[in-house]
Amino acid sequence: MPDQSTVLGLPYIMPAQAQKHVTHNEALRVVDAILHLGVQSRTLNDPPETPPDGARWIVPAAATGAWAGAGGKIALREYGYWSFFEPQAGWQAHVADENVTMVFDGSDWAQAHLGDARADQLGIATAPDAVNRLAVAADATLLTHAGAGHQLKLNKAQPTDTASLLFQTEWTGHAEMGLAGDNQFSIKVSPNGSSWTTALLVDAATGDLTLERARLANGTLAAPALSFASQTNLGLFRASTSVLAVSVNGTERARFTTGGMQVTGTISGTAVTQGNADSTIGRLLKVGDFGLGLTSAPSFMDSFTSLSDAIPCGFWRIGSGDYGSGLGQSSGSTMMTVGWNGDNWSRLVFDGGGSSVHNPGQIWLGSKNFGTVKPWARVVHNRNALGSVSQDGAIPTGAMFQRGASASGAFERRASGWMDCTRTDLTAASVDTAEGALFRSADITWTFPSAFMADSVPVVHVTASQADVIGFSIVAISNTAVSFRIRSIAAITSSVVLHASATGRWSTMS
Repeated sequence: MPDQSTVLGLPYIMPAQAQKHVTHNEALRVVDAILHLGVQSRTLNDPPETPPDGARWIVPAAATGAWAGAGGKIALREYGYWSFFEPQAGWQAHVADENVTMVFDGSDWAQAHLGDARADQLGIATAPDAVNRLAVAADATLLTHAGAGHQLKLNKAQPTDTASLLFQTEWTGHAEMGLAGDNQFSIKVSPNGSSWTTALLVDAATGDLTLERARLANGTLAAPALSFASQTNLGLFRASTSVLAVSVNGTERARFTTGGMQVTGTISGTAVTQGNADSTIGRLLKVGDFGLGLTSAPSFMDSFTSLSDAIPCGFWRIGSGDYGSGLGQSSGSTMMTVGWNGDNWSRLVFDGGGSSVHNPGQIWLGSKNFGTVKPWARVVHNRNALGSVSQDGAIPTGAMFQRGASASGAFERRASGWMDCTRTDLTAASVDTAEGALFRSADITWTFPSAFMADSVPVVHVTASQADVIGFSIVAISNTAVSFRIRSIAAITSSVVLHASATGRWSTMS
């Protein structure tokens, strides 16, 4: 039979052994030293000067003094002396100054771990509870990889449950991120832990990002506050108070102010008109389109062949063809069209073909009202009111007034169809032919300077400068001349100067 135990090497009491208590007490001393092993420290290199009896240490490899050469062993202070015990694989020791449990693996001491063990609660430097089953009190918590990546997974049972990270101050929540009550990722903030505002929301189905409020730095033209990673000088910036600007390659292209929007550069694309007659609703009008803003003649409207043709509003050049009744334009005249639908519009034609200050050009007005096309009407102004008077079917087509003069006198025609003829140099050689108690002159004939209508006899009036002349009598009258005699109350042997006027129609009255 061996004289000591196989595992711990405890001495056995041998048969017929004297002093049996010595062997027994030695075995008890060893058991007392290593059973329920707890040490003061495992990092102390120099043995303490006044260690208490029964205190134990794990000796570091670099130990000195009385511990030199005992690295890894258990040092026991007993009765003023040091005893050393060689650990065996599987021994556990609680280290008091670190509050950890160490395990000897056969060659070195290592911190013990639970392995596949399961604990209902675990607290690290703090106490867990029924809700916070894992509790950690530390300056930081590290979750690192095991050779590749690392994921922290928060799993919830139902979409209406919450899986989130909650950030607190003095146990009051002020920020939360995750799936809070649904499957949309959100970031929420709170000033007091009870009222919450969703600052950011990401739609789980589309990835659309919704921001409750985003406040950017002012930024600059070269470095906008909102820009792109691949081009940092492209984006938005605050140019000044209440002014938002757009930077494109470091150049300001648009500016939004309290008064509206300013654009620098040209505007192209489908937002602007695509040609001279592009009438697409909603597009911006370019200078020159529809004849607006040009410093040269507008484009020809070649397809305009009738007054009833529908053409876009604007300014156009037209030829010398027949564009409807009453229009007397020359080739290259300018037409302005204003309309509100296909059956209602107004048009002006400007003919700048006049050659003198009294004939600077003509203007005609045409219109279509509820589908009915009206004939062109010439616009009368101070430079064309006087000219050649004409009519077409009792409708004036020329000037408002026409004047003329010849040896037979002067005339003035009016567009209304009336005409006045006058003569101030008619004379009677004498008024001395007795006619009862009165005297009369010989017959005086006045041929009108302009003929009246064939079926219209004018009204004639004659006056004389002598006081004795009391009137006149018509001998014969037609639309071209009148013969009359003047009468007086006394014989007049000298020449009598007469003033004659005739008023009548030269055309049918309008």
